[in-house]
Amino acid sequence: MKLLHSYIIIKPITEEKTKSGLYLALETQNTSQLTGTVEYVGKDVDDKDIKPGVKVVFDKLNSSDAPAPFEGKILEYDDIIAILD
Repeated sequence: MKLLHSYIIIKPITEEKTKSGLYLALETQNTSQLTGTVEYVGKDVDDKDIKPGVKVVFDKLNSSDAPAPFEGKILEYDDIIAILD
């Protein structure tokens, strides 16, 4: 697949582990920001740090479901908040 412009497909991490060791499902997370792994990157993204396999924090309110058969969220490069190490 070849994404156009500055669009990115991110596969959200579906559960989060709390400090006390509990796992929270994606549906129970009450936040506008999610963590995920970059799957595909559009041709106009000039940031060399954004590539498949990189974990990022993104704004879930500005994302939409990726078309089938791809799983994840599709959003613009500007909706990525942070790159995680």
